[in-house]
Amino acid sequence: MRVILAAVLLALVSCAPRPSASGAQDRPYSWTAIDAPPAPLSVPVSLFDVVYSREGDLYRAVVDAGTLATVNEVSLGKAGGLQPIAGTRSIIADDDSGIVVVNARGDRRRFSPPVSPLPVGGVAYGGTVYIGNLNRISIADADGNVLRTFDAPRAKPGLPALPAGFKGVIYENGSQVADFLFDPASSFVVVQSPANSAIVDLERGTRTDLIGVRVAGVASQGDRAFVLGQDTTVVDPHYLLIEVDLNTLDVVRTTRFTVDRPARSVNRMRLLVTPRGDVFAYFSLPLTSADVPIRSDLVAFDPRLAPRHVSLPNDIGLDATVGADGALFVFGGPARNVIARFDPLTRDLTRYSVAPDGTFVRALIAR
Repeated sequence: MRVILAAVLLALVSCAPRPSASGAQDRPYSWTAIDAPPAPLSVPVSLFDVVYSREGDLYRAVVDAGTLATVNEVSLGKAGGLQPIAGTRSIIADDDSGIVVVNARGDRRRFSPPVSPLPVGGVAYGGTVYIGNLNRISIADADGNVLRTFDAPRAKPGLPALPAGFKGVIYENGSQVADFLFDPASSFVVVQSPANSAIVDLERGTRTDLIGVRVAGVASQGDRAFVLGQDTTVVDPHYLLIEVDLNTLDVVRTTRFTVDRPARSVNRMRLLVTPRGDVFAYFSLPLTSADVPIRSDLVAFDPRLAPRHVSLPNDIGLDATVGADGALFVFGGPARNVIARFDPLTRDLTRYSVAPDGTFVRALIAR
């Protein structure tokens, strides 16, 4: 009984009017909600898994994050463009004979004849690797051994808004695989035409169409997916961030934003979601038609997807990825062999030299 009485008294005291900060006693205290402090960065990074190039040859190095000493290094052979298979240490690359999958040991598997753009890949929760090559999907292992191939679903046809005097050729019925998304229950493919996109559940066959959106990047956390897209209904560049519930494929919310583009072009766009659930879009933008210097534009989104621009130095990199510690790592291009770690909580920027002088970092895993 005394415990219950004490609890009641405590509740009454908690609910009683409180004096204001000015000391006035004639009105109740006005409460101001204070958000809980953000969680610290989750896991310290111990290793950098780096793919770098030197005179046309690719190398993979495992670098100790504390000492920057190289723990292991293998040659991956010659290649031009490359595309990491998300969730694995394998890459898709092109060489003189066509498209190859190169695993972490440097072993190569021939995948297809030459094709542009490069295929995209990702790994499902069960370990199955999906590779999208134009309008086809292959099921494979991380070494590139293809088990089966089938036609990808198609995005709705359409033409984007075009500037006056445009003379190129655009096939409105064209559709190709843009990316993959995964949750513990299913695998999803993102397909796009010149004007429209769609997310399709490969297990159930359900889909959501994103009309007037061309996908620039996707990311997911749990049962939520995020799509970075370009609005194809207008000529001037406007971007969209779309949140999708993967359980129902319903669009939860959409925000529209712009990025200042001095040279009217974008080198790279990357959508990033941290382990804490923070969402960022990274843009590398040439300041002149000569492609250098490069401005880094980072856009942060709050839980309601309201955008906020974050200032970063020029020339810190072409691309970005999320580390195991929740920080953002920027690399590539004018940064050469140096990567930059940006802590989204403290705004600290730290640079690391993770590859030999005279080389270029092409892909990065911070684990």
